[in-house]
Amino acid sequence: MRTALPLLLASIPVPHPAWAQGSCGSCPSTGACPPIEPINPFTNHSCENHSFHTHASEVIPFVDFSRANLFASDFSFADAMGGDFSGADARCADFFNAELSGSDWIGADCTDASFLLADICSANLTGANLTGAGLGGAEIQFADLRDAVLVDADLTAAPCQNSTFAGADLTRAVLMTANLRNCILRGATLADAQMSFTDVSDADFSDADLSGVTDLATTFGTASYNPCTQFPFNFDPVAAGWTLVPSPCPGIGTSYCSPAAQNSTGRPGSITATGSPVAAQNDLTLAAFDLPPSQFGYFLTSQTEGQNGVPGSSGFICLAGNIGRFSTPPQIIQGPAGSIQIDLASMPVNPPQAALPGETWNFQCWYRDSNPGPTSNFTDAVSVTLL
Repeated sequence: MRTALPLLLASIPVPHPAWAQGSCGSCPSTGACPPIEPINPFTNHSCENHSFHTHASEVIPFVDFSRANLFASDFSFADAMGGDFSGADARCADFFNAELSGSDWIGADCTDASFLLADICSANLTGANLTGAGLGGAEIQFADLRDAVLVDADLTAAPCQNSTFAGADLTRAVLMTANLRNCILRGATLADAQMSFTDVSDADFSDADLSGVTDLATTFGTASYNPCTQFPFNFDPVAAGWTLVPSPCPGIGTSYCSPAAQNSTGRPGSITATGSPVAAQNDLTLAAFDLPPSQFGYFLTSQTEGQNGVPGSSGFICLAGNIGRFSTPPQIIQGPAGSIQIDLASMPVNPPQAALPGETWNFQCWYRDSNPGPTSNFTDAVSVTLL
């Protein structure tokens, strides 16, 4: 943690676009309003100059620091839960171990700031500039970092699960041992990011730039993903040396025919459906896990449930009626786990049809096995009612 700088430096002016435009009421256009002391919770300190000030350990929940000059200020161990920091200049500020959950940082400049071990859960950092920021160990769950700039940021060991980084720039960011489970990183840039031991299970990297991503596997360890992790079409996690963890995914729908018959792994194969049950969103992913390694399989669908034995198979097909197959080459998966995103607008039954709100569709995975001789098997099934 940085030590507080002498208060005599507080008079050093730090230019800021908002002040230069005279957007802070009666304050002069060449600088910000002087700080109101003492700082109290629920108080408006918008546009004030708190550069080089210390607010360490202060209890100031819901304080308004919007467009304020917080350059190199010290908020370590402070409680500013729910505070408004939107548009603030927080460059080089120290928020070590601060309580900032639910705070608003839209458009703030936090270049080279330290949020080490801070709690930023459910914060809104849309469009914030966190270039070079230290976020190691910070609690960033359920945060909104859409279009944020995190170039060269350090998120080592940060628990970021369930956060949104869509469109964010994480170029050269350090994400070693970070938890990105169930994060949305659609369209994000992670070029040359370091991701050793990073957990990206259930994360969505659709259309993301993962060029040059390194995991320093020879020195540390590989990033891990599960069947529900969504990657851009030009990124192969296997070729990148990432580790597949065949774990179940948090899903939608209702499982039935569970557990399925055991396969040669000694376990039953399982299926999950994730994404959205809203038909108009067309965002449904099927995943199968605990499959025999290197054996291929594909998903089946029908609007009718069933449970019948199949000649030459060790398991039961839990579908009936008009059964469709997701069996084109891009849709074929390979054990021990695999997933596909399906097109609800074109379900592969005969004839093909769109899945509509109010309909219930059932899904199951068929796969090859050797147990001990050549055979096939099925996972359990999942039923999804569309909205």
